[in-house]
Amino acid sequence: MRRSRSQPWIWLLPSFFLLILVGIVPFFILLYLSFSDYFLLYPDIPRVFVGLKNFRTLVFDPWTYNALATTFTFVIVAVTFEMAIGLGLALLFSRPFKGITLLRTIMLIPLVIAPLVTGLIWNQMLNPDFGIITYLLHSIGLFLNSGPTIDPSTALFSIVAVDIWHWTPFVMLIILSGILALPKEPFEAAKIDGASRWQIFRNITLPLMRYPIMVAFLLRFMEAFKIFDEIWVITGGGPGDATRVVSIHTYKIAFYRWDLGYGSAIALFLEYITIILCSAFYKILQKSE
Repeated sequence: MRRSRSQPWIWLLPSFFLLILVGIVPFFILLYLSFSDYFLLYPDIPRVFVGLKNFRTLVFDPWTYNALATTFTFVIVAVTFEMAIGLGLALLFSRPFKGITLLRTIMLIPLVIAPLVTGLIWNQMLNPDFGIITYLLHSIGLFLNSGPTIDPSTALFSIVAVDIWHWTPFVMLIILSGILALPKEPFEAAKIDGASRWQIFRNITLPLMRYPIMVAFLLRFMEAFKIFDEIWVITGGGPGDATRVVSIHTYKIAFYRWDLGYGSAIALFLEYITIILCSAFYKILQKSE
């Protein structure tokens, strides 16, 4: 029986409608609100189009710049460690040895845990009163009168540690898949020529793995830049503003001050920063090639 060319598109229509409903429509609502003056505390007052007023406020808002600096600090530290550790683990688990399948499965356990659940788990372990990690730190003389998440100097790096634990397996999985798909001939030829492991890694493995590494980096960069769940559950953006990243800052503007117009402008600003930076990284990769 001959199928019509339009039949596959008919089966894809529900997916297209869902994409429009949860992706495109909210974006245009966000775009509309970013150019409006709209407070949820006063629902009877009609929304007023204010043009670029919210974006002008954003340019001169020191709290937003502080949240942006905190976000960049988090992203740079977390993604750097995740890429380095993930690459090392991928190289380690690319070698066949007894029990490799079991170890790979164990390493992927953090990846299947939802971010919200991850935050709840680590919130209990880092609790300043009864958390197991806090207890271990107390036993070696650290944080005797506080905890790692209530000390402003260490709160952000505690979140970084949680993010590394949660997402390093994701980086490892992408890079490991790329390593296992590499052709064996260049490596065999290099060994015959007497190349060391470091020379093979630097001159063969890394050049051949640049695209999987860049994919892992871009995906982690985008996700880390908009992190919310773990920080909200563990610290709520505190203590003070120590872990107030842009996503937390946007949430508090929109749903604590009820200023949906300005909150939407910050969210749109965050989205375009992510797109611009990811495009820049991709162009750098193309030029390096």
